[in-house]
Amino acid sequence: MAAYVLGERVWVIERRARVIWTREGKIGAKGRLAHEELATEDAARARLEAIVKAQLGEGFVLVDDKRSIDAPLYGKPSGTKKTSTPNGLDVAELHALLAKSSCDTIGAWLARFAEITANACTWRLLRVSCSIAEDGSAVELEAVFGKGAGPNPDAYDEDGYRVRLALPSLDRDDLEDGVALDVFADELGRISRTKMVAMFHGGVLDLEAFAVVRDARVLSAEVERTS
Repeated sequence: MAAYVLGERVWVIERRARVIWTREGKIGAKGRLAHEELATEDAARARLEAIVKAQLGEGFVLVDDKRSIDAPLYGKPSGTKKTSTPNGLDVAELHALLAKSSCDTIGAWLARFAEITANACTWRLLRVSCSIAEDGSAVELEAVFGKGAGPNPDAYDEDGYRVRLALPSLDRDDLEDGVALDVFADELGRISRTKMVAMFHGGVLDLEAFAVVRDARVLSAEVERTS
């Protein structure tokens, strides 16, 4: 369950077993409720990931990772910390959201990482990256944010977070050199945070190596700050 905002529009999505529920409308309105039933819970999880990816691509940003479709369509989560500003959360708050996450598969962790990283932040997103160990035993996702002035992001103060996911070794010959994907803000120009993350998310999903590990069960997950 989670709520996303784009301008005056609020969009909430929640999976209940094999059924995906959504509510969408203007802030303060009752909104339109819809649902879609899938054949299995795994199919419902995959469908939810695809829907969220599409909404992030349109520019929606996560505002509440605990919002139910039964709640009113308000823009901000109840109990928002006073340290939050109209420009978004700070890096520590985004890290805290990620640290509280619990996902079963690599693909689910990627979707969660993308959701949180696309959220409005008081710092500029400079880089998002994904690396896969050469034996397929680990996947690492990282987001780096910067704060500063001027056209050169290399001169900015940096902060960020990383999630390291361990999974059984696949012993794949075609991963001898490992696989890595990096998306840099300075190479993309003044692209929006949400579009940058959507491009990164889509790029990772397109990796042949990631397709192999996407549904793998996570043995352990380590989330840490990189400031």
